Amino acid sequence: GASFASLPSLPNFTTYYWRVNATNVSGTSAWSQPWSFRTELTPTVLILPQDNQIELSMPTTVVWEAMPGIDRYQLQIATDINFTQIVEDVNNIQQARYESSRLENNKVYYWRVKLFAPDGEPSNWSAVRKFTTIIATPVLALPYDGVQDLSSTTTLSWNSVQGDVQYRLQVSTDMSFIKNITTDITTSSPEVSTRSTSARAPATAATRSAFARSVPLPRPFRSSSSSSSAGFFLP
Repeated sequence: GASFASLPSLPNFTTYYWRVNATNVSGTSAWSQPWSFRTELTPTVLILPQDNQIELSMPTTVVWEAMPGIDRYQLQIATDINFTQIVEDVNNIQQARYESSRLENNKVYYWRVKLFAPDGEPSNWSAVRKFTTIIATPVLALPYDGVQDLSSTTTLSWNSVQGDVQYRLQVSTDMSFIKNITTDITTSSPEVSTRSTSARAPATAATRSAFARSVPLPRPFRSSSSSSSAGFFLP
């Protein structure tokens, strides 16, 4: 019958050569002809970002465990866990990391990686991980920076941010916003009125910018005393 020996756990995707000889009281035989085998190509392990990590900066870098002897890696990023809505599919990555510049702010993504041996043999997909990109910073639109001679009641606008977000608007005479903040409003609506700070109907998908309606700029006044001190009326 056949003889056998159990081996200790061997590293993945490694080629080994083996041979056997026999020994008894008469001596030792010659070695058998060597055979070879290769251990299985197991899926890689995702490293960064951690699963369910949020507020990832843009562009986003993903990192996984490198496998020696690999020919290439394939990365998929999708907006659903079943990978039916793939936003990036790169199949010729040479290093165990990738920087994606095609993702959007404030959005949930799923990602996975596959390995390919030099002979074309693929591994199974890695486990799937999920991350969320950081919310975008609103970009101010109007009035333009440094403009002068605006009406004391004016309209401030900024570009809309993707997703279900709230905006916080501050107006101040102090550039550092440490003091003299005359307006500080948080709303889920793209419109804010000085007559009412209640939220109005949310913007439609066609809305291109968010508006703060009739936000009064501080009106200068001079004290009735003989001093030359000046201040501002609050809205």
